[in-house]
Amino acid sequence: MNMDKNVKLSILGSDLVGRAVGKIFARYRFEVIFHDRNRAVLKTLASEGYKVSYDLDGAVRRSNISFICVPPTTITGEFDSSEVEEVYSRIIGISKEEYHLIVFKSAVSQKFLERLLARYTYGDNSNYGICLNPEFVGSDSEEDFEKQPVVIGGFDEKASETLKALYEELEQRSFINFRVFVANSLVAVADSEIYCAYSRPFPNDYIR
Repeated sequence: MNMDKNVKLSILGSDLVGRAVGKIFARYRFEVIFHDRNRAVLKTLASEGYKVSYDLDGAVRRSNISFICVPPTTITGEFDSSEVEEVYSRIIGISKEEYHLIVFKSAVSQKFLERLLARYTYGDNSNYGICLNPEFVGSDSEEDFEKQPVVIGGFDEKASETLKALYEELEQRSFINFRVFVANSLVAVADSEIYCAYSRPFPNDYIR
């Protein structure tokens, strides 16, 4: 699949990981818009010359790929992913005519994701696709992001191919050779006993 040269990315959650992801794509001439509920974070990014949106809906409408980079919080020793859930539910509530890919960069558990998709199905809207593209421990800077492998778990083949094409376009523009792994059933463990990312199977299983 060839990536649209005019692809627009929204970074939803612009703390350490979100900033690293967005700045790398922006560095290589991708159109990126940052959103975060912390206005101070956005003011800093705006002062550095990056596009920002104080409105999540506006960021999603102005993009065709959204990276959810909201960090989970820890309450009584357990991960709280309620903000991730809020962001996802708001995205799929936006009616879009063109295809829109939702990419989970946030660390989420298998049980959480299954519960999330059961509660907020996107199946009635064929214009949305979902991919997992988990962060890795220590990948909170642009330099770290460039060195990390790219793991893609799509909920359907189109979603996986779309995200894979995005990284291939990034490779061409940056001359960075990413190690890209695409799997039909993904369990990507960021911390072996704390959290993981998971996707349902789809027919073609391959690793590049």
